[in-house]
Amino acid sequence: MTERFPAFGQADLTNCDREPIQIPGSIQPHGVLLALSPDDQVVRRVAGPTERLLGVPSRALLGQGLDVLPAPLAMAVAALATDLRGRATASRRILIEGIACDTIAHRAGDVLLIEVEPLLEPDLEDTLGTAEAMLWRARRAGDVTGFCQSMAEEVRALTGFDRVMVYRFHPDDSGEVVAEARAAALEAFLGLRYPASDIPRQARELYLRNWVRIIPDIGYTPAPILADAPGAAPLDLSFGVLRSVSPIHLEYLRNMGVAASMSLSLVVGGQLWGLIACHHNTPRYLPYRVRVTGETFALVASAQLESNLGAASLAAQRHATSVRMGLVALLGREMDLGAGLTRYQPNLLDYVTADGVGVWSGGRFIGLGATPPEDRVATLVGWLNEHAGGEEVYHTDRLGLVCPALREEAGTASGLLALSISRQPRDYVLWFRRELPQVVTWAGNPNKATEQAAGALPLSPRRSFAAWRETVRMQSAPWTAHEIEAAHALRISLIDVVLQRVDAILRERERARLAQQRLSGELDRRVAELEALAEALRAETRRRAEAESELSRVLRRTVELQEEERRQVARELHDSAGQTLTLLQLGLGRVARAAAADPAAVSEIDTLRSLAGELGSDLSRLAREIRPTALDDLGLAAALHQLAEVVTRATGLTVEAAVDPAAPRPAPEVETALYRVAQEALTNVVRHAGARHAWVRLDTEGKGLRLRVEDDGSGFDPAAVASRRPVGAHLGLIGMRERVAQIGGTLAIGPRPGGGTRLEVTAQG
Repeated sequence: MTERFPAFGQADLTNCDREPIQIPGSIQPHGVLLALSPDDQVVRRVAGPTERLLGVPSRALLGQGLDVLPAPLAMAVAALATDLRGRATASRRILIEGIACDTIAHRAGDVLLIEVEPLLEPDLEDTLGTAEAMLWRARRAGDVTGFCQSMAEEVRALTGFDRVMVYRFHPDDSGEVVAEARAAALEAFLGLRYPASDIPRQARELYLRNWVRIIPDIGYTPAPILADAPGAAPLDLSFGVLRSVSPIHLEYLRNMGVAASMSLSLVVGGQLWGLIACHHNTPRYLPYRVRVTGETFALVASAQLESNLGAASLAAQRHATSVRMGLVALLGREMDLGAGLTRYQPNLLDYVTADGVGVWSGGRFIGLGATPPEDRVATLVGWLNEHAGGEEVYHTDRLGLVCPALREEAGTASGLLALSISRQPRDYVLWFRRELPQVVTWAGNPNKATEQAAGALPLSPRRSFAAWRETVRMQSAPWTAHEIEAAHALRISLIDVVLQRVDAILRERERARLAQQRLSGELDRRVAELEALAEALRAETRRRAEAESELSRVLRRTVELQEEERRQVARELHDSAGQTLTLLQLGLGRVARAAAADPAAVSEIDTLRSLAGELGSDLSRLAREIRPTALDDLGLAAALHQLAEVVTRATGLTVEAAVDPAAPRPAPEVETALYRVAQEALTNVVRHAGARHAWVRLDTEGKGLRLRVEDDGSGFDPAAVASRRPVGAHLGLIGMRERVAQIGGTLAIGPRPGGGTRLEVTAQG
């Protein structure tokens, strides 16, 4: 069935929570509203005393451009349209016929809304400084209660309202005055509760969107919004300053004896936490800057309030986490859950504040503290299984009202926090809180939120707000959000660590009976699984061996191709380029002799011969570095001696090479690998060791060879370097290991006796 929404102003107390208060079709008449199309800035809708404030009748404005407006307003509108490009709201102070007015602009869908308010009361000059001072004073309060009281006092000092209240919403949407600043002659509202119906749902939603709402005079006559075309869609005035207010709310305020009202929203965690409600006994036209200051104060105060509340919640969460860790560690070692609950600390009562706690598991109840008898707990568990809807954590502070079978247990079980720890059968951890009779003081009888005169009009808001006290029974202290979150966290820990072991103990006999029946089939299934697993492992082993063999072949071929390419490049540098440079030097010698009569030419030719000689030396050095010809022509021993000499000459590091004369000449690929390892090792010594001496030794090792490179430098810890340096910084070590692996050898790096580092490679000849 489609839900019916009453038109604005046509709602009564039976459907006022569906009244479209954001599209009232009228405004409060102390200002003027203009709705312009943003492309051509033509007036499409108008409301308010335009002739008095602007000098133009309302209907004469419709369909007209800015040129019909007073010049200061027309200029302000053009500027505000620009200001709104990066902001939600913009305002400017102007003079119209000597009257100071605030012009406020915002966008409502595709419409530019301009509101003009005459300045009727003294204004602020420094809004930001005033808000900052208010916040500085309010933040000195030590706790949430003190901070709320400071907020009320600061807003009253700013606005001059007769009464300023901080009104906090409860989980059931009722509200309570938690702080108040008032004129001495007024009666106190502090501590009064208001039913949820006093502030309908859509009003709370609007408070969450628009943080400030002002009613300067509740006795106003609404000014209708006129449109330039019939049937035009209603204007959304959610963010309008002049938005007209529901007649039901105005009557409610009149019944309270209020003539002017303002409210500022307090938002915590994205939810409407409360309001700063301001009342005055006579009309009050607060300037826009004062209201903006109040809104700024409420915005930052909400953040401070959220911080204060969050700090208390965080402390409780930290305590719960600490207790949960200790509890899980204890119960994880304790096979008897009852012993873990009753004989040790911490226990479940340390985790969540309650009068009693117990575990229902396998049809048995183990309790601690004040709990109902086991048979009543069994009744409760049956009710939970049927009515809790599969919730992992169920909580209520009115157990006797939702579960009448437990009504007589209110003394120990008016509050219940139930934590489901298994699915079939369902077992629970149950915390209980006793009944906490409390006296709630309402602002009037909440059961008479409406009144109706005899034989007269529809229901109207109640007229009596005198304190009305109600004693609440069958109710415990409520469970807080962090306690419910803590129960969720404990559920995960208990299922994984503790309660599975408890389940195993309680169901051991049943499992033993069933195990005999399943044993044969289970064994067959396991054998089949193991055979399949073994075959899978064998196949995986074969695949890995094939992959490793292929990788080894590719790496070996890559190294061979690399070395062959190096050999060819070195030969080209040594033979072709070297011979060419020799011929060049000889030619230059002949030219020099031929030009002996010209000293300048002889000098230039000598310079060229010297450069050719240096180039020949560089090419020889480069050829040796790429692939020393000695390695191919004379073998590894000669190449190592040559490497030691080259490094000594080039770096100043004294390198000594020693080769066992009896060492056989290994295969070419082994020679190449050992030479490259020695070359890379000496490069690392030069770069990183800070050494003065290095030694290269080649000895026989059984039927193979052993290569050692040592230095007297600062030492080297491969594990430490690998853990703290980037990957690219130790690719040389990786390359050495790969080369040694390709020839089937081993590589070890460690400290050298006496200081420094030793690298040792063993390989088959």
